[in-house]
Amino acid sequence: IKYAVLALLIGTPAISNAAFFFEPGITYQSHDTKVKTFLGESSGTNKGLGIGLRLGTSVSDILFAGVDARYAVTRFEDSAFNTSSDAKNMDLAPFIGVQMPIVGLRLWAAYTLFGEIDPDSTNGVDYKLAKANGLRLGAGFHILMVSLNLEYQDLKYDEVTAGPFTLNSANAKGLSLGVSFPLSF
Repeated sequence: IKYAVLALLIGTPAISNAAFFFEPGITYQSHDTKVKTFLGESSGTNKGLGIGLRLGTSVSDILFAGVDARYAVTRFEDSAFNTSSDAKNMDLAPFIGVQMPIVGLRLWAAYTLFGEIDPDSTNGVDYKLAKANGLRLGAGFHILMVSLNLEYQDLKYDEVTAGPFTLNSANAKGLSLGVSFPLSF
């Protein structure tokens, strides 16, 4: 019984301080890409602006967890077919993080479960990278109602097509800089 009372005393304040978490943001990403084909490996870049939204819960202004959804319009360049075109990027990832309310430092990790890069058709080639999965690690500094963020992302795309051809896989690794506006209700 002592342990049950102790658990109630410790756990009740944490539960009573739980809040809904809402964080819209703007990002700039710069990722290096590699596409594996039967002929070898091509390299390229995927750079551009995006928007994001995190929804979830925060507990005692220290822990936060939820879902991170992103959409970006980028410039996708690849050496295999000498392509350079605008691309639509989207991904969805559950995340968990910690923050120090007084200092303003925030750290989080996310695992992308769904994502794709869909470049516009160029030079007769219609690329598409789909079925993304991988890790995203981030750090931010929260000042008043703004968070300045830096993230590293390493994603693997299990389904890659170039017109009628199915390619092996692709990777996208790189950094994203962002500004977000974390709000708790």
